[in-house]
Amino acid sequence: MAYRVVNQWSGQFQAELTVTSARPLHGWTLSWDFPDGQRVVQLWNAVLPDAGPAARLSAIDWNTDVAAGQSFTLGFLASWEEGNRPPARFSLAGDDCRA
Repeated sequence: MAYRVVNQWSGQFQAELTVTSARPLHGWTLSWDFPDGQRVVQLWNAVLPDAGPAARLSAIDWNTDVAAGQSFTLGFLASWEEGNRPPARFSLAGDDCRA
């Protein structure tokens, strides 16, 4: 998992996540908690049911299946107020992982 802030400006930032799965996935979910209360406001290559400091994303039709060793990338715009530290832990399909 690679988390990267692409750009940042007053109160908002753009980030990218590249995920490589160690096992085959079908209908994956990806989740994390922002440490500073950041909130995703726009997302591409995944579905975000509710915006909030707890990001819970799921696959969309065209990237539902991921073979073992295969990568996928998603990006988002998010807001921040107090700080913009990256998440420390992620969960992919129920498995803990780190960036």
